[in-house]
Amino acid sequence: MHFKISEKLNGIKICTATILAGAAFLAAACTGGHPYDSYLADYLHVSQDSCIQTGQSVRAADIHMSVNSYYRGERAMVMLLSFERADGKKLEEGLEPEEISVQGDCAGEVLLNDVMQSEDRTAILSVLTCSIQNGDSDSVKVCVKNMSAEDHSVSYEGIWETEFDAGQKQKETVLVRKANPVNVRILGTNTDFTVKQVTFDKNTLCIECDRKENAFCAAELLSSYWENGKEISLEYNDGKKELTDLYCYLSNDGNLYLSVKDVRQLEGVEQIYLEGQALFEK
Repeated sequence: MHFKISEKLNGIKICTATILAGAAFLAAACTGGHPYDSYLADYLHVSQDSCIQTGQSVRAADIHMSVNSYYRGERAMVMLLSFERADGKKLEEGLEPEEISVQGDCAGEVLLNDVMQSEDRTAILSVLTCSIQNGDSDSVKVCVKNMSAEDHSVSYEGIWETEFDAGQKQKETVLVRKANPVNVRILGTNTDFTVKQVTFDKNTLCIECDRKENAFCAAELLSSYWENGKEISLEYNDGKKELTDLYCYLSNDGNLYLSVKDVRQLEGVEQIYLEGQALFEK
């Protein structure tokens, strides 16, 4: 089964990055069980045992939405959603969720939604990445509202909502590094953010920050309310690769996040520059 990337990601704030080899993820292995059993593992380059099957499914507007599996790290969780018509017929070209959110005590907010459609157009897959909070329970609720094509020529009105337990963590994949106390101001806020440490969590980079509130600057608030992205550059330990034009974004937990579609972008990182300031001592 082969999937192609949809260019349009509707209804959510996303943290985008250049794809190095995204096409490598689009050939899901279909060996026994559900045809998507190994898809998330292939996407994240982890063992299949690391991705926990949920068995959760819900139907609305004659479309089944399933939360097939999830992979939970320390600061981020990635889950695989699938959408299929109840009658097994083809789905319209470019169809994807209009609004998507995560709720629950441990769930933060959506960081990235990578939407793909099968070549035979009978299925849509969504690889959804969200931040993780230190909640008292491990319950996560996924809510999707309406699905439509890019030109809105066709739409399905409905709410797909299902809840599952995401208590199993895969901490062995997390690498935490202490960072220089770089200070940045997020425009449109009254807060200075001082970098404390950096967490590498498969497809997500979390820059954990201490926060200090200041007096509001009305002119800054009005002129730059939505400009909360901070530029990041990555240098690699092979001395050859360097990625620029990446942006991390402020999440509702007060930390900065960058989520990527190709996990290899966060492998072998030697140095990170946040707004030109080095985060690691050389």
